[in-house]
Amino acid sequence: MLGLIKRTCRGLDDPKTLKTLFCSLVRSNLKYCSVVWSPYTKRNIKKIEGVQRRATKFISKTDGDYDTLLRKLNLMTLENRRVLADATFLFKALNGITNINVNSYVDFYFADQKSYISKHFDGLSLKKEICKN
Repeated sequence: MLGLIKRTCRGLDDPKTLKTLFCSLVRSNLKYCSVVWSPYTKRNIKKIEGVQRRATKFISKTDGDYDTLLRKLNLMTLENRRVLADATFLFKALNGITNINVNSYVDFYFADQKSYISKHFDGLSLKKEICKN
């Protein structure tokens, strides 16, 4: 989809319009259901982030630093957007906003337990279960 925008909008110089096209056509596809499919390997994260990296260069018409271009265009990295989406989903699940029973998936340690966790962590902490196949 980014290639289509690049081919059809070569003569377009307005960064605001190009950013709107990118956000509505490309980024929306990259973040759709990201809570479910979010990549966790560095290789896959770099591949997806590369799409936005190419888009920021095309929108701004410069080869500047990626972080500088993101600030200039007022965009977040796709990785940060996925982390925010994950945190939002967890908040909604824990507070009953979504129709998911998280008690079967998440177990908590409480700080009042006399254990290693109460000495080294404050408040609630997620208990990580080890999955065996």
